[in-house]
Amino acid sequence: MESESRMGSGASEASSFGSVGGKIGLVGGGNQSAALLDLILVWPDPKVVVVVDADPAAPGLRKAQALGIATASHHLDVFRYPVDLILEATGDPQVLNDLLRTRPAAVEVIGAGSLRFFWELLQRLKVTQEQIIQAERLSAIGHLARGVAHEFNNILAIILGNAELMARRRQSRSNLEKLKTIEEAGWRAAETVRRLHSFATTTGGREFVAVDLNEIILDAVAVTRPRWKDEAEARGFTIKVITNLGPLPRALGNPTELREMVVSLLFNALDAMPEGGQITITTRAVGEMLEMSVSDTGVGMSEEIARHIFDPFFTTKGPSRTGLGLSVLHGVLARHRGSVDVSTQERYGTTFIVRLRSAEGSPNAERPATDAEVPGGLRILVIEDEAQILHLLVRTLQNAGHTVRSAAGGQQGLSIFGREKFDIVVTDLSIPEVSGFEVARTAKRLDPGVPVILVTGWGDQLDPQHLDESGVG
Repeated sequence: MESESRMGSGASEASSFGSVGGKIGLVGGGNQSAALLDLILVWPDPKVVVVVDADPAAPGLRKAQALGIATASHHLDVFRYPVDLILEATGDPQVLNDLLRTRPAAVEVIGAGSLRFFWELLQRLKVTQEQIIQAERLSAIGHLARGVAHEFNNILAIILGNAELMARRRQSRSNLEKLKTIEEAGWRAAETVRRLHSFATTTGGREFVAVDLNEIILDAVAVTRPRWKDEAEARGFTIKVITNLGPLPRALGNPTELREMVVSLLFNALDAMPEGGQITITTRAVGEMLEMSVSDTGVGMSEEIARHIFDPFFTTKGPSRTGLGLSVLHGVLARHRGSVDVSTQERYGTTFIVRLRSAEGSPNAERPATDAEVPGGLRILVIEDEAQILHLLVRTLQNAGHTVRSAAGGQQGLSIFGREKFDIVVTDLSIPEVSGFEVARTAKRLDPGVPVILVTGWGDQLDPQHLDESGVG
């Protein structure tokens, strides 16, 4: 009875593992102890201070010696060390009873029968820690990528804007062809920057809007190309990605989560084809639903594995993977009120069929943008601290027949606005002295009827309520 009582107490103690300091003694130096050492050493505290086993060749004992951890040969020798918790891994009832009878009152003992719980707990804690670390790294990379995208957008705006202005002037045929080449290259670069920015933006809200599922798929295929093409060819095999995208209404969903879903499916298919193969992505409209299938010619799955693929932490890809990819996909579809079916056969590949709701008839559906014709002869105030972009905006608006005043900072712009009458104010968000938001609020206070247009590369990250409160159009 005492044995059962102490093991139960030890198991409850294990639930707070890592939250308090402590010293651990491992009794039994077999493979289980070696594996436990690897898991426990992930955390700086608590520490394993001694490993005990009568066999000097035991794997756990040898690992402890290599790590500079004390070792002993008799199980009761563990009490010669300042331990708070003893993990008994021999499975010998006599050893466990000896430890329970001899232990000081402050020392907890977990027997081999309870170690499975402890082992699973440590594994989950380790996976969670790795996931948090990876999320933090991705967040840092995302911030860097968004900054790079913003700077490149400014540069591309100058290149493309000036190329367009030059093309409007009388040019020779040769010069027009060269300008067209510059514009085409610039737009290709702009598309690459857009993809970089969209995939770096992983922390946005979960508002559902009308999105183009086919466009999201093409973005995902393009962004993952280095893995399915370049990396595969470097390893000596070929992977083809074929897209059969049919005409679709817009889907109702969160663009960021849907991108992550498609990328997750692509990576899962790539993992299933270690020696190359083909991925086929097909879309079609089925009634009020949008259907996307992702098929691979990989190794397929057994029925037993297929039953668990959406379980958190389940993976067949070794310790380098967290096993969270497809469970996250399942969560995304649950939030989107969608569904997923899986068809698989060992050695013949796997097909995932995803179904999403159409945005048609939804109050959240985006309304198609219409081109409004701006009358000529307007008085426009442009505020922009980047000199080349400011010059470009001024020239473009002047060429359209408008009268333009410019300012390189918010305070200067507001000073001009206070003295003169304008039909429109165009301001950058990040400008010296006062921000674009403050410019908008002040301009609206002085002239409530004047439209204010905010120019920024961070539009998809701005709070709509903040924009409304600032009077930004």
